[in-house]
Amino acid sequence: MRAHASTVIRLATDSDLDRWNRYLAHTKVPTGLGLYEWRRIIADSYGNETRFYLAERGDKIVGVLPGYVARSLRGRRRFFSLRSGAVADDESTLEALVNAVSNDAAMLGWRDSTVIHRGAPPPGFNVSEKATLVFRLGDTEEADWKALSQKARNKVRKARKSGLTFAAGPEYMDAVYALYRENLVRLGVPHHPHSFFRVLSDTLREKLTWAVAVNDGVPIAGMGLFSSPGGAVHDFQAASIAHRNDGPVQLLNWEGICWCREHGMPLLDFGESSEGSPVYRSKTGFGAAPEILTYVHGGGDSSPKATSGPKSSRSRRTGLRDRAPFPVRSFLLTLARRKGRIL
Repeated sequence: MRAHASTVIRLATDSDLDRWNRYLAHTKVPTGLGLYEWRRIIADSYGNETRFYLAERGDKIVGVLPGYVARSLRGRRRFFSLRSGAVADDESTLEALVNAVSNDAAMLGWRDSTVIHRGAPPPGFNVSEKATLVFRLGDTEEADWKALSQKARNKVRKARKSGLTFAAGPEYMDAVYALYRENLVRLGVPHHPHSFFRVLSDTLREKLTWAVAVNDGVPIAGMGLFSSPGGAVHDFQAASIAHRNDGPVQLLNWEGICWCREHGMPLLDFGESSEGSPVYRSKTGFGAAPEILTYVHGGGDSSPKATSGPKSSRSRRTGLRDRAPFPVRSFLLTLARRKGRIL
């Protein structure tokens, strides 16, 4: 155990599950990606070591920081917090949580550590800032609709005129995965295996909703909605490239906003985007505004590293992979996902 003033930091155990989740339920940020159940999801899907830090004052939880340790092919270990990041009642608790990770990085020989936090960073740490795009619901659905740009509203109207409909439920998990997998394999991006989606559904149950845009009975776009009292986060969004001009993504985004209203959630987090990118412009067109995500770096040499090995060798390997049959490319990309940041 490590103490910071009157705050004690320790690693959570399964007996803390209910207290952990109750604490997150009373925060004003979306925490569906930080629930205690993620320990089982990561362990069952990837076998990674998980480290869920708990901050207490007396018998009261005042902060949590869920994370895991990834191991590269060379055996180098790196700590990553989950995307909900560190949640703390005050700056001193946030500092204590980040210090606990930094101390473990030095003691356990991790190459480095990365802790995410929504908002301003604790003082004295090596940080970088990113942005997540957040739509905060207005007082009425009409107000939400008016918050969208004219282009976004036209896309939603076009989707509806084309006969696209919205559906949600656990039965759409396979459809969302197929779209997600096809999209990332086409782009050559590491992705999760199907078993990861299955564990997600089995473990989170009502805290995760699979949503799709349907054309003539066939899902052509999909996403996962991770819910919490503080708001929802959408992830794994993908659309069939043959139908993208029909507006299925825009329909999903709008229906996701309506879904949040129906379930009493104050916001929908569209996720990280780079300022000025097409995805960033699309999200801001949907009335989403950038909010700060702080990345706190520590332990070892935390500066970004280029992938080891000659560039020509990497290019040859990538070229061979890209010429392989789709199932082989998909398998190789799921292996690549295991060796770095999972979430």
